[in-house]
Amino acid sequence: MKLMRLKFAFEPILGGVWGRDPQSDANDIVCVRAADFDDDLGLVTTDKLTLRNISRSEQNGRLLRRGDLLLEKSGGGEQTPVGRAVRFDHNFVAVCSNFIGLLRPKSTHDPRYLAYLMRRLYQGGASIPHTKQTTGIQNLDCCSYLSQHFDFPDNAGQQRIATYLDSATTKIDRLMSLRRRQMELLREQRTALLQQAVTCGLTLRVPLKDSGVPWLGEIPKHWEVVRLGRLARLQGGYAFDPKDFADEGVPVVRMNNLKRGELDLSAPAKISPTQTVARFALCEGDILFGMSGSVGETGSLGNFAFVTAKSLPLQLNQRVGRFVIHNNKLSPDFLRLVVQSKLLAEQILLLVTGSAQFNISSAQVESITIAIPPIEEQAEIFCTYQKKSTKLDELHRSYERQLALLAEYRDALIHECVTGQRPAPN
Repeated sequence: MKLMRLKFAFEPILGGVWGRDPQSDANDIVCVRAADFDDDLGLVTTDKLTLRNISRSEQNGRLLRRGDLLLEKSGGGEQTPVGRAVRFDHNFVAVCSNFIGLLRPKSTHDPRYLAYLMRRLYQGGASIPHTKQTTGIQNLDCCSYLSQHFDFPDNAGQQRIATYLDSATTKIDRLMSLRRRQMELLREQRTALLQQAVTCGLTLRVPLKDSGVPWLGEIPKHWEVVRLGRLARLQGGYAFDPKDFADEGVPVVRMNNLKRGELDLSAPAKISPTQTVARFALCEGDILFGMSGSVGETGSLGNFAFVTAKSLPLQLNQRVGRFVIHNNKLSPDFLRLVVQSKLLAEQILLLVTGSAQFNISSAQVESITIAIPPIEEQAEIFCTYQKKSTKLDELHRSYERQLALLAEYRDALIHECVTGQRPAPN
Protein backbone atom coordinates (compact mmCIF):
# COMPACT_ATOMS: atom_id res chain seq x y z
CA MET A 1 0.00 0.00 0.00
CA LYS A 2 1.24 3.50 -0.79
CA LEU A 3 -0.19 6.66 0.76
CA MET A 4 -0.40 9.47 -1.80
CA ARG A 5 -2.66 12.25 -3.04
CA LEU A 6 -5.45 11.19 -5.35
CA LYS A 7 -4.30 13.56 -8.10
CA PHE A 8 -1.03 11.65 -8.52
CA ALA A 9 -2.97 8.66 -9.86
CA PHE A 10 -3.95 10.77 -12.89
CA GLU A 11 -2.40 12.93 -15.54
CA PRO A 12 -3.09 16.68 -15.02
CA ILE A 13 -6.84 17.27 -15.20
CA LEU A 14 -8.18 18.67 -18.49
CA GLY A 15 -11.29 20.83 -18.88
CA GLY A 16 -13.98 19.93 -21.37
CA VAL A 17 -15.42 22.02 -24.19
CA TRP A 18 -18.97 22.76 -25.41
CA GLY A 19 -18.43 24.25 -28.87
CA ARG A 20 -21.30 25.22 -31.18
CA ASP A 21 -24.47 23.67 -32.50
CA PRO A 22 -23.87 20.90 -35.10
CA GLN A 23 -22.88 22.22 -38.53
CA SER A 24 -22.97 18.91 -40.48
CA ASP A 25 -19.25 19.10 -41.20
CA ALA A 26 -16.12 17.20 -40.16
CA ASN A 27 -15.98 19.00 -36.79
CA ASP A 28 -19.26 17.56 -35.52
CA ILE A 29 -18.39 15.26 -32.62
CA VAL A 30 -20.06 13.55 -29.65
CA CYS A 31 -19.87 15.68 -26.51
CA VAL A 32 -20.45 13.71 -23.30
CA ARG A 33 -22.52 15.55 -20.67
CA ALA A 34 -23.24 14.82 -17.01
CA ALA A 35 -26.69 13.67 -18.19
CA ASP A 36 -24.88 10.75 -19.87
CA PHE A 37 -23.55 9.44 -16.53
CA ASP A 38 -24.99 6.06 -15.50
CA ASP A 39 -24.53 6.29 -11.75
CA ASP A 40 -25.62 2.70 -11.14
CA LEU A 41 -23.02 1.21 -13.48
CA GLY A 42 -20.40 3.94 -13.06
CA LEU A 43 -20.11 4.29 -16.84
CA VAL A 44 -20.99 6.67 -19.68
CA THR A 45 -24.30 5.64 -21.23
CA THR A 46 -24.96 5.98 -24.97
CA ASP A 47 -28.75 6.35 -24.79
CA LYS A 48 -28.97 10.05 -25.73
CA LEU A 49 -25.58 11.31 -26.84
CA THR A 50 -25.24 14.95 -27.90
CA LEU A 51 -23.52 16.11 -31.08
CA ARG A 52 -21.60 19.43 -31.01
CA ASN A 53 -19.41 21.26 -33.50
CA ILE A 54 -15.92 21.62 -32.02
CA SER A 55 -12.88 22.84 -33.91
CA ARG A 56 -9.85 20.59 -34.35
CA SER A 57 -7.75 22.91 -32.19
CA GLU A 58 -10.27 22.59 -29.32
CA GLN A 59 -10.44 18.82 -29.81
CA ASN A 60 -6.66 18.57 -29.59
CA GLY A 61 -5.68 16.85 -26.36
CA ARG A 62 -9.31 16.42 -25.27
CA LEU A 63 -10.35 13.35 -27.27
CA LEU A 64 -11.51 10.67 -24.88
CA ARG A 65 -9.77 7.34 -24.58
CA ARG A 66 -11.16 4.09 -23.26
CA GLY A 67 -10.46 4.02 -19.53
CA ASP A 68 -10.64 7.80 -19.00
CA LEU A 69 -12.60 9.00 -15.98
CA LEU A 70 -15.02 11.91 -16.29
CA LEU A 71 -15.54 14.07 -13.21
CA GLU A 72 -18.60 16.31 -12.91
CA LYS A 73 -17.17 19.63 -11.73
CA SER A 74 -20.22 21.89 -12.19
CA GLY A 75 -23.94 21.19 -11.85
CA GLY A 76 -25.42 18.90 -9.22
CA GLY A 77 -28.68 19.43 -7.37
CA GLU A 78 -30.37 19.11 -3.99
CA GLN A 79 -30.34 15.32 -4.02
CA THR A 80 -27.24 14.87 -6.19
CA PRO A 81 -24.22 16.91 -5.06
CA VAL A 82 -21.66 17.70 -7.73
CA GLY A 83 -18.64 15.40 -7.97
CA ARG A 84 -19.95 12.26 -9.67
CA ALA A 85 -17.37 10.33 -11.67
CA VAL A 86 -17.80 7.63 -14.32
CA ARG A 87 -15.53 5.67 -16.63
CA PHE A 88 -15.54 6.12 -20.41
CA ASP A 89 -15.61 2.57 -21.79
CA HIS A 90 -16.21 3.20 -25.51
CA ASN A 91 -14.22 3.36 -28.73
CA PHE A 92 -16.10 6.13 -30.56
CA VAL A 93 -14.60 9.61 -30.95
CA ALA A 94 -15.83 12.05 -28.32
CA VAL A 95 -14.94 14.88 -25.96
CA CYS A 96 -16.55 15.91 -22.67
CA SER A 97 -18.49 19.10 -21.98
CA ASN A 98 -17.14 22.17 -20.19
CA PHE A 99 -18.94 21.12 -16.98
CA ILE A 100 -16.79 17.98 -16.82
CA GLY A 101 -13.13 17.39 -16.02
CA LEU A 102 -11.16 14.72 -17.88
CA LEU A 103 -9.13 12.47 -15.56
CA ARG A 104 -6.70 10.22 -17.45
CA PRO A 105 -5.26 7.45 -15.24
CA LYS A 106 -1.49 7.03 -15.22
CA SER A 107 -0.13 3.73 -16.50
CA THR A 108 0.70 2.76 -12.91
CA HIS A 109 -2.98 2.71 -11.93
CA ASP A 110 -5.92 0.61 -13.07
CA PRO A 111 -8.78 2.72 -14.53
CA ARG A 112 -11.45 0.34 -13.24
CA TYR A 113 -10.09 0.49 -9.70
CA LEU A 114 -9.91 4.29 -9.83
CA ALA A 115 -13.51 4.44 -11.05
CA TYR A 116 -14.64 2.31 -8.10
CA LEU A 117 -12.57 4.49 -5.74
CA MET A 118 -14.03 7.76 -7.09
CA ARG A 119 -17.52 6.29 -6.84
CA ARG A 120 -16.94 5.29 -3.20
CA LEU A 121 -15.57 8.72 -2.32
CA TYR A 122 -18.60 10.44 -3.85
CA GLN A 123 -21.10 8.16 -2.14
CA GLY A 124 -19.34 8.82 1.14
CA GLY A 125 -19.86 12.58 0.69
CA ALA A 126 -16.18 13.32 0.08
CA SER A 127 -16.95 15.94 -2.59
CA ILE A 128 -19.23 18.06 -0.37
CA PRO A 129 -16.50 19.89 1.64
CA HIS A 130 -14.85 20.89 -1.66
CA THR A 131 -18.03 22.31 -3.25
CA LYS A 132 -19.10 25.93 -3.59
CA GLN A 133 -22.48 27.11 -4.85
CA THR A 134 -23.11 30.26 -6.86
CA THR A 135 -26.28 31.29 -8.76
CA GLY A 136 -27.85 27.88 -8.15
CA ILE A 137 -24.95 25.89 -9.64
CA GLN A 138 -22.56 23.82 -7.56
CA ASN A 139 -18.90 24.03 -8.47
CA LEU A 140 -16.33 21.48 -7.36
CA ASP A 141 -12.84 22.68 -6.40
CA CYS A 142 -11.12 19.90 -8.32
CA CYS A 143 -7.63 20.80 -7.10
CA SER A 144 -8.72 20.61 -3.47
CA TYR A 145 -10.82 17.49 -4.01
CA LEU A 146 -8.03 15.58 -5.75
CA SER A 147 -5.50 16.59 -3.07
CA GLN A 148 -7.01 14.11 -0.64
CA HIS A 149 -4.68 11.35 0.52
CA PHE A 150 -5.49 7.72 -0.12
CA ASP A 151 -3.77 4.39 0.54
CA PHE A 152 -3.26 2.74 -2.86
CA PRO A 153 -2.41 -0.92 -3.44
CA ASP A 154 0.08 -1.63 -6.21
CA ASN A 155 -1.11 -2.00 -9.79
CA ALA A 156 -1.49 -5.77 -9.55
CA GLY A 157 -3.57 -5.34 -6.39
CA GLN A 158 -5.74 -2.71 -8.08
CA GLN A 159 -6.37 -5.04 -11.02
CA ARG A 160 -7.27 -7.91 -8.72
CA ILE A 161 -9.73 -5.77 -6.76
CA ALA A 162 -11.26 -4.30 -9.93
CA THR A 163 -11.69 -7.73 -11.54
CA TYR A 164 -13.39 -9.08 -8.42
CA LEU A 165 -15.70 -6.04 -8.18
CA ASP A 166 -16.53 -6.25 -11.89
CA SER A 167 -17.71 -9.84 -11.40
CA ALA A 168 -19.53 -9.24 -8.11
CA THR A 169 -21.28 -6.01 -9.09
CA THR A 170 -22.33 -7.46 -12.47
CA LYS A 171 -24.22 -10.22 -10.63
CA ILE A 172 -25.80 -7.68 -8.29
CA ASP A 173 -26.75 -5.39 -11.19
CA ARG A 174 -28.36 -8.29 -13.07
CA LEU A 175 -30.49 -9.11 -10.04
CA MET A 176 -31.41 -5.44 -9.63
CA SER A 177 -32.34 -5.25 -13.31
CA LEU A 178 -34.56 -8.32 -12.88
CA ARG A 179 -36.31 -6.74 -9.90
CA ARG A 180 -36.90 -3.51 -11.85
CA ARG A 181 -38.40 -5.50 -14.71
CA GLN A 182 -40.64 -7.37 -12.27
CA MET A 183 -41.78 -4.04 -10.81
CA GLU A 184 -42.56 -2.79 -14.32
CA LEU A 185 -44.63 -5.92 -14.99
CA LEU A 186 -46.52 -5.37 -11.75
CA ARG A 187 -47.39 -1.82 -12.84
CA GLU A 188 -48.58 -3.17 -16.20
CA GLN A 189 -50.64 -5.83 -14.43
CA ARG A 190 -52.22 -3.21 -12.17
CA THR A 191 -53.09 -1.04 -15.21
CA ALA A 192 -54.65 -4.02 -16.99
CA LEU A 193 -56.61 -4.96 -13.88
CA LEU A 194 -57.97 -1.42 -13.62
CA GLN A 195 -58.92 -1.34 -17.29
CA GLN A 196 -60.73 -4.65 -16.94
CA ALA A 197 -62.59 -3.39 -13.88
CA VAL A 198 -64.09 -0.37 -15.67
CA THR A 199 -64.87 -2.02 -19.03
CA CYS A 200 -66.15 -5.50 -18.20
CA GLY A 201 -65.83 -6.05 -14.45
CA LEU A 202 -63.73 -8.63 -12.63
CA THR A 203 -66.14 -11.56 -12.95
CA LEU A 204 -65.29 -14.17 -15.58
CA ARG A 205 -67.64 -15.69 -18.15
CA VAL A 206 -70.39 -13.05 -18.31
CA PRO A 207 -72.45 -12.59 -21.52
CA LEU A 208 -71.09 -9.67 -23.58
CA LYS A 209 -72.48 -7.21 -26.10
CA ASP A 210 -71.00 -4.67 -28.49
CA SER A 211 -70.91 -1.31 -26.70
CA GLY A 212 -71.06 0.59 -29.99
CA VAL A 213 -68.05 2.63 -28.81
CA PRO A 214 -64.66 1.67 -30.36
CA TRP A 215 -62.57 2.34 -27.27
CA LEU A 216 -64.96 0.42 -25.01
CA GLY A 217 -65.32 -2.65 -27.21
CA GLU A 218 -67.46 -5.42 -25.79
CA ILE A 219 -69.05 -4.94 -22.37
CA PRO A 220 -71.31 -7.11 -20.20
CA LYS A 221 -74.88 -7.25 -21.55
CA HIS A 222 -76.37 -5.76 -18.39
CA TRP A 223 -74.00 -2.73 -18.36
CA GLU A 224 -75.06 0.69 -19.61
CA VAL A 225 -73.11 3.02 -21.91
CA VAL A 226 -73.46 6.64 -20.77
CA ARG A 227 -71.75 10.00 -20.95
CA LEU A 228 -69.99 10.90 -17.73
CA GLY A 229 -71.87 14.21 -17.53
CA ARG A 230 -75.18 12.37 -17.05
CA LEU A 231 -73.81 10.97 -13.81
CA ALA A 232 -71.46 13.64 -12.46
CA ARG A 233 -70.33 17.16 -13.19
CA LEU A 234 -66.82 18.54 -12.86
CA GLN A 235 -66.80 21.69 -10.73
CA GLY A 236 -63.84 24.00 -11.35
CA GLY A 237 -62.00 25.74 -8.52
CA TYR A 238 -61.86 29.36 -7.49
CA ALA A 239 -59.43 31.89 -9.00
CA PHE A 240 -57.57 32.80 -5.83
CA ASP A 241 -55.16 35.71 -6.30
CA PRO A 242 -51.58 34.44 -5.88
CA LYS A 243 -50.77 37.76 -4.16
CA ASP A 244 -53.00 36.63 -1.30
CA PHE A 245 -51.11 33.38 -0.71
CA ALA A 246 -49.35 33.28 2.67
CA ASP A 247 -47.24 30.96 4.84
CA GLU A 248 -50.11 30.44 7.27
CA GLY A 249 -53.80 29.72 6.74
CA VAL A 250 -55.92 27.19 4.85
CA PRO A 251 -54.06 25.19 2.14
CA VAL A 252 -55.20 25.75 -1.45
CA VAL A 253 -55.10 22.71 -3.72
CA ARG A 254 -53.36 23.56 -7.01
CA MET A 255 -52.25 21.47 -9.98
CA ASN A 256 -48.86 20.63 -8.47
CA ASN A 257 -50.51 19.11 -5.39
CA LEU A 258 -52.12 16.25 -7.37
CA LYS A 259 -49.92 13.14 -7.23
CA ARG A 260 -51.63 10.13 -8.88
CA GLY A 261 -54.23 9.52 -6.21
CA GLU A 262 -52.67 11.39 -3.30
CA LEU A 263 -52.40 15.02 -2.28
CA ASP A 264 -48.88 16.35 -1.81
CA LEU A 265 -49.27 19.12 0.75
CA SER A 266 -45.61 19.29 1.81
CA ALA A 267 -45.33 22.93 0.71
CA PRO A 268 -48.82 24.21 -0.17
CA ALA A 269 -49.96 27.72 -0.96
CA LYS A 270 -52.23 28.99 1.81
CA ILE A 271 -55.00 31.53 2.09
CA SER A 272 -56.19 33.46 5.12
CA PRO A 273 -59.35 31.93 6.73
CA THR A 274 -61.10 35.26 6.11
CA GLN A 275 -60.54 34.86 2.34
CA THR A 276 -61.84 31.31 1.98
CA VAL A 277 -64.90 30.63 -0.17
CA ALA A 278 -67.46 28.20 1.28
CA ARG A 279 -68.45 26.82 -2.13
CA PHE A 280 -64.87 25.71 -2.79
CA ALA A 281 -64.20 24.07 0.57
CA LEU A 282 -63.22 20.44 -0.04
CA CYS A 283 -64.70 17.45 1.79
CA GLU A 284 -63.50 13.96 2.68
CA GLY A 285 -63.90 11.64 -0.30
CA ASP A 286 -63.76 14.37 -2.95
CA ILE A 287 -62.23 13.23 -6.26
CA LEU A 288 -59.98 15.93 -7.77
CA PHE A 289 -58.89 16.18 -11.40
CA GLY A 290 -56.19 18.28 -13.12
CA MET A 291 -57.51 20.37 -16.01
CA SER A 292 -54.31 21.92 -17.44
CA GLY A 293 -50.59 21.34 -17.84
CA SER A 294 -48.47 18.74 -19.59
CA VAL A 295 -49.74 15.29 -20.53
CA GLY A 296 -48.42 11.80 -19.84
CA GLU A 297 -47.72 9.76 -16.72
CA THR A 298 -45.86 12.59 -15.00
CA GLY A 299 -47.96 15.41 -16.45
CA SER A 300 -50.42 17.46 -14.44
CA LEU A 301 -53.28 17.41 -16.96
CA GLY A 302 -55.48 14.41 -16.11
CA ASN A 303 -53.71 13.90 -12.81
CA PHE A 304 -55.97 13.13 -9.88
CA ALA A 305 -56.14 12.90 -6.10
CA PHE A 306 -58.55 11.74 -3.43
CA VAL A 307 -59.22 13.95 -0.41
CA THR A 308 -58.85 12.34 3.03
CA ALA A 309 -60.07 13.67 6.40
CA LYS A 310 -56.53 14.19 7.71
CA SER A 311 -55.75 16.72 4.95
CA LEU A 312 -58.72 19.01 5.67
CA PRO A 313 -59.50 21.91 5.67
CA LEU A 314 -58.69 22.64 2.04
CA GLN A 315 -59.76 25.10 -0.66
CA LEU A 316 -60.02 24.30 -4.37
CA ASN A 317 -58.00 26.45 -6.79
CA GLN A 318 -58.80 27.19 -10.43
CA ARG A 319 -57.89 24.59 -13.09
CA VAL A 320 -58.40 21.83 -10.54
CA GLY A 321 -61.81 20.18 -10.83
CA ARG A 322 -63.93 18.33 -8.28
CA PHE A 323 -66.36 15.63 -9.40
CA VAL A 324 -69.86 16.06 -7.98
CA ILE A 325 -72.08 12.99 -8.50
CA HIS A 326 -75.72 13.87 -9.19
CA ASN A 327 -77.10 10.49 -10.28
CA ASN A 328 -77.57 7.48 -7.99
CA LYS A 329 -76.52 5.14 -10.80
CA LEU A 330 -72.84 5.99 -10.08
CA SER A 331 -70.97 5.27 -6.86
CA PRO A 332 -67.98 7.38 -5.73
CA ASP A 333 -65.84 4.23 -5.51
CA PHE A 334 -66.52 3.21 -9.12
CA LEU A 335 -65.81 6.78 -10.24
CA ARG A 336 -62.44 6.54 -8.46
CA LEU A 337 -61.61 3.55 -10.67
CA VAL A 338 -62.73 5.36 -13.84
CA VAL A 339 -60.62 8.44 -13.03
CA GLN A 340 -57.49 6.28 -12.60
CA SER A 341 -58.03 4.21 -15.76
CA LYS A 342 -56.57 4.32 -19.25
CA LEU A 343 -60.17 4.51 -20.47
CA LEU A 344 -60.41 8.08 -19.21
CA ALA A 345 -56.79 9.07 -19.89
CA GLU A 346 -56.89 8.04 -23.55
CA GLN A 347 -60.10 9.99 -24.20
CA ILE A 348 -58.63 13.03 -22.44
CA LEU A 349 -55.71 13.04 -24.90
CA LEU A 350 -58.16 13.28 -27.81
CA LEU A 351 -59.89 16.32 -26.32
CA VAL A 352 -57.08 18.54 -25.00
CA THR A 353 -56.36 21.93 -26.54
CA GLY A 354 -53.37 24.27 -26.38
CA SER A 355 -49.70 24.04 -27.35
CA ALA A 356 -47.29 25.29 -24.68
CA GLN A 357 -49.79 24.24 -21.99
CA PHE A 358 -52.62 21.82 -22.61
CA ASN A 359 -56.11 22.46 -21.24
CA ILE A 360 -59.40 20.66 -20.98
CA SER A 361 -62.77 22.06 -19.94
CA SER A 362 -65.34 20.65 -17.54
CA ALA A 363 -67.73 20.16 -20.46
CA GLN A 364 -65.14 18.14 -22.38
CA VAL A 365 -64.47 15.86 -19.43
CA GLU A 366 -68.21 15.39 -18.91
CA SER A 367 -68.60 14.42 -22.59
CA ILE A 368 -66.47 11.30 -22.14
CA THR A 369 -68.27 7.99 -22.62
CA ILE A 370 -68.03 5.27 -19.98
CA ALA A 371 -69.76 1.98 -19.22
CA ILE A 372 -71.33 1.31 -15.84
CA PRO A 373 -72.77 -1.80 -14.15
CA PRO A 374 -75.69 -1.71 -11.69
CA ILE A 375 -74.84 0.17 -8.49
CA GLU A 376 -74.59 -3.02 -6.39
CA GLU A 377 -72.09 -4.54 -8.80
CA GLN A 378 -69.99 -1.36 -8.71
CA ALA A 379 -69.36 -1.96 -5.02
CA GLU A 380 -68.36 -5.59 -5.69
CA ILE A 381 -65.97 -4.56 -8.47
CA PHE A 382 -64.35 -1.91 -6.29
CA CYS A 383 -63.91 -4.34 -3.39
CA THR A 384 -62.40 -7.05 -5.62
CA TYR A 385 -60.10 -4.54 -7.31
CA GLN A 386 -58.88 -3.22 -3.95
CA LYS A 387 -57.99 -6.72 -2.73
CA LYS A 388 -56.11 -7.63 -5.90
CA SER A 389 -54.33 -4.28 -6.26
CA THR A 390 -53.31 -4.37 -2.58
CA LYS A 391 -51.50 -7.67 -3.18
CA LEU A 392 -49.76 -6.19 -6.22
CA ASP A 393 -48.75 -3.11 -4.21
CA GLU A 394 -47.36 -5.24 -1.39
CA LEU A 395 -45.25 -7.23 -3.83
CA HIS A 396 -44.10 -3.99 -5.47
CA ARG A 397 -43.00 -2.60 -2.08
CA SER A 398 -41.17 -5.86 -1.36
CA TYR A 399 -39.21 -5.50 -4.60
CA GLU A 400 -38.46 -1.87 -3.73
CA ARG A 401 -36.99 -2.96 -0.38
CA GLN A 402 -34.94 -5.64 -2.10
CA LEU A 403 -33.58 -3.08 -4.56
CA ALA A 404 -32.58 -0.77 -1.71
CA LEU A 405 -30.82 -3.62 0.13
CA LEU A 406 -29.00 -4.74 -3.02
CA ALA A 407 -27.81 -1.16 -3.66
CA GLU A 408 -26.60 -0.88 -0.06
CA TYR A 409 -24.77 -4.21 -0.33
CA ARG A 410 -23.12 -3.20 -3.61
CA ASP A 411 -21.95 0.12 -2.14
CA ALA A 412 -20.67 -1.58 1.02
CA LEU A 413 -18.82 -4.18 -1.05
CA ILE A 414 -17.10 -1.50 -3.13
CA HIS A 415 -16.19 0.45 0.01
CA GLU A 416 -14.70 -2.58 1.76
CA CYS A 417 -12.67 -3.66 -1.29
CA VAL A 418 -11.18 -0.27 -2.25
CA THR A 419 -10.29 0.50 1.39
CA GLY A 420 -8.68 -2.91 2.00
CA GLN A 421 -11.23 -4.03 4.59
CA ARG A 422 -12.17 -6.99 2.34
CA PRO A 423 -9.30 -8.63 0.46
CA ALA A 424 -10.15 -9.56 -3.11
CA PRO A 425 -9.77 -13.27 -3.93
CA ASN A 426 -6.65 -14.20 -5.92
